[in-house]
Amino acid sequence: MPYERNPYFLGRNELLIDLSQKLQETNPKRYNHRVAIYGTGGVGKTQIAIEYVYRHEKHYNDIYWISASDQAALLSGFQDIGEKTGWLAGIAALKPVEVARAVIAWLRLQENWLLIIDNLDDVSVADGLLPATQNGGHTLITTRNPNAKNIPAEGLEIPLLSENDSADLLCIRSDIMEAQLATSRPTANEIVRELGYLALAIENAAAFIRSANLNLIEFLPIYRGSRKQILSRPSGSKHAYPHSIVVTFLLSFDKVKSDPKYGRQASILLQLLAFLNPDEILIDFLRAGSAGLSDELREIIDDKFIFHEALGQLQQFSLIRKSREKDSIVIHRLIQAVVRDELSKAEVEQYCRDVIELCYSAFPTSWESNETRELGRKFQNQVMEPAVEAANIPSERAGITLGRIGDFLRKDGKWKDAQRLNEDSCKILQTLLGNEHQDTLTSMENLALTYGDRGKLQDAADLQERVLEARKQTLGEEHPSTLTAMNNLALTYRLQGKLQGVAGLQERVLEATKRTLGEEHPSTLTAMNNLAWTYEALERTGQALSLMQQCTDRTKQVLGENHAVVSDRNVTLRRLIEKSRSL
Repeated sequence: MPYERNPYFLGRNELLIDLSQKLQETNPKRYNHRVAIYGTGGVGKTQIAIEYVYRHEKHYNDIYWISASDQAALLSGFQDIGEKTGWLAGIAALKPVEVARAVIAWLRLQENWLLIIDNLDDVSVADGLLPATQNGGHTLITTRNPNAKNIPAEGLEIPLLSENDSADLLCIRSDIMEAQLATSRPTANEIVRELGYLALAIENAAAFIRSANLNLIEFLPIYRGSRKQILSRPSGSKHAYPHSIVVTFLLSFDKVKSDPKYGRQASILLQLLAFLNPDEILIDFLRAGSAGLSDELREIIDDKFIFHEALGQLQQFSLIRKSREKDSIVIHRLIQAVVRDELSKAEVEQYCRDVIELCYSAFPTSWESNETRELGRKFQNQVMEPAVEAANIPSERAGITLGRIGDFLRKDGKWKDAQRLNEDSCKILQTLLGNEHQDTLTSMENLALTYGDRGKLQDAADLQERVLEARKQTLGEEHPSTLTAMNNLALTYRLQGKLQGVAGLQERVLEATKRTLGEEHPSTLTAMNNLAWTYEALERTGQALSLMQQCTDRTKQVLGENHAVVSDRNVTLRRLIEKSRSL
């Protein structure tokens, strides 16, 4: 064993039990007694193998640990086994591959041994160099490659640490005093969430906290301001963590890029994924928005063969994980951070533009049908945070995209998120286009409607008054957009109880709509209906009844007797008739 037992190892009990069962059980059509544990770099695969050895060392006659980081290391490991067991003594000089095969043949004759092959990421390294699975002993392999069948072995994925175990590890490794644990826990939870529950990242953070003599509250602001520098620091641990987070991931990324067939496509695709939702990137979303991407990215995504070959390259080193069930991609937040940090400023700006165009092309433009409404709900998590972050590189398209997403969220009842996106949209468009540009005014209108939905009626009215004045000046008093702005302001006044102001605005809307669109246009009929409701609220029942009678008769002529709108207006008309009779 090249490693001592890690005294700070915690959790993973169920996983270790599962691993033991997999190594021991014998089942048909399986690679019995040979298990490959896999997962992203830094998740703790080697640590689990070490802990398994020390928990089960009494169950084996012999235990051998060799590295498979490359074929030279693997062959050297078999050479060491032969020399340390004395089996090679007196045997004529053999080539390294012949020695390895001879040692494997010798192992077949032995009983009750455990062989650990660590870091077998390139499965070709061990081609023809694995002990038989039928009897004799157990082989435990650690790898980043999730396709364990290619090794070949039975696979067991190593998940991220739980939040509780992550926080415990951070506190222990940061030398937090037991008396301070309770008060430190909320901050520890916040830190490990930001680190993505990755064991190596937690070790690195704890090493920095110890060396700088910080408390946990002091760490997060420093980390957020100097993330790249902290992730580049080695952990200083003696327990199988030789690299920093940055080096760990970049070693994998370099191997992907070096592939002569699809390395370039895989690396470009990974760089795009680094700017998207890490929890779940829907492949349907990528395809729906690919038309907005740069030529090379669009070709990668639209060509299904190349796309899946590129994903396969990234999966081989656990830089991503693909879900067959959801047809989606998962990428760890720290992998995203490392990939982004390696890009130049110009490259970051280009990928931000790509993300905005992807979101703009994929997200539906209207939500009137059930189909488009469901598509908006399906894609909202795909676009919301990536678009907000990409909009830090401001552009007119970014402002319009945020506004479109915000408008959907408002109409779908998600008002808090809608307000945030609409506010960002307004700021961008006001800065780039000015306060009187039509796109800016549309964004301001959507924000005002969101304020109204959230009960911020004065904020809504103030903004709508500004929009109305700007519409009048740029489009004229009777332009449809001006009338819409006037109607929106009237509805806000009504919610505020300013009924006299409402009536005046709605009367102007109705007269202008009649002149510009005609007596029977749907917008004219809607204006009549709105004004009738206001007259009723003002106790001007006679005027309300007369206007509602005209509105209902004309609606019947336009839509027919059985239309739902006619039914609603008939109900209002009957109520006004009854009210009039009682006066």
